[in-house]
Amino acid sequence: MRIRTLAAVSVFALTGCSSEHHAAHTTETDKGGAQAVSYDMAVPSRDGKRIAIVKHVGSVSYLQVGSARGGQRRTIYRSPYYWISTDLYWASHDLIVFGDSNFAVNTVDVRTRRVNLRIATATSFRLSTDGRWIAWSQLGGESAPDQVG
Repeated sequence: MRIRTLAAVSVFALTGCSSEHHAAHTTETDKGGAQAVSYDMAVPSRDGKRIAIVKHVGSVSYLQVGSARGGQRRTIYRSPYYWISTDLYWASHDLIVFGDSNFAVNTVDVRTRRVNLRIATATSFRLSTDGRWIAWSQLGGESAPDQVG
């Protein structure tokens, strides 16, 4: 599946995603008690059967997928350098689009864990309701639409 850009200039607010599909922020301590663990969001899949969860432990971000009913989650992406942002969407049954603190828009295939890094550079972005298009805003940089995916 290819994701194409819709527009590039200030389509959405520059302050990050304000979508209601994100769950509340919670914090706990890891098993060793040394680092705070932060769960910044839980985003349900389009069919509601799975959730994607972003977890931060120290300076490392994890993108995990699990059943919406609870239970074990599987880490499908780990970023030791850039925090995964609150821009997180299910583009299809097996494709997640997410942003990071380096202003990159990325995709990850849930089945294979294959990641496409920096399909676009964006301060903030949104995914169309059909999961085929990305609209983004970019502060202080090039803003030409491009085909991504």
